[in-house]
Amino acid sequence: MIEKEDICIWTPHEPIYSFGEISHFAFYILDGNAEIFDKQGLKLGRIGVKEIFGETSLILNTKRTVTAVAGAGGLKARKIPRSFILKLSEKEPVLFALWQKTQHRLIDSNHQSAALASELEKITSQLELQIKSMFEINAESAELEEHIKEIRTKIDVFRSALKINESEIME
Repeated sequence: MIEKEDICIWTPHEPIYSFGEISHFAFYILDGNAEIFDKQGLKLGRIGVKEIFGETSLILNTKRTVTAVAGAGGLKARKIPRSFILKLSEKEPVLFALWQKTQHRLIDSNHQSAALASELEKITSQLELQIKSMFEINAESAELEEHIKEIRTKIDVFRSALKINESEIME
């Protein structure tokens, strides 16, 4: 990361912060994007120009709840210090309360996304086993098997991408 006063610049795929770290800043994106991952490496979303990320831990006064990595084109962002968030909470307590509530909902949504991805993989595996155990394969079961293979391929590609991102994050 290159830092010039309150502006930070990250190279493509460079880690910004990791799950569980202590938070000191949020970031307002000026150029590029950031990718957000849960603690298991599931991609939760992408944050782009004129958007803020990293604010959840500042608003809720917690450690980082996700991992953030610069996107494929890198990232340029302005640091937003904790003091700015605290001033907002004092100046606009109702707005701050709404912001806190939204952050709690975002965390819940992230947990649900991870749980659904895990369940989808379990169901796909069970369907594969069920189809393989069938003695007689007819046209319908063959078509179902092909769809399941396509889903499995997509899951494998997704997992491979996560492992690559996890290894980049760990470095």
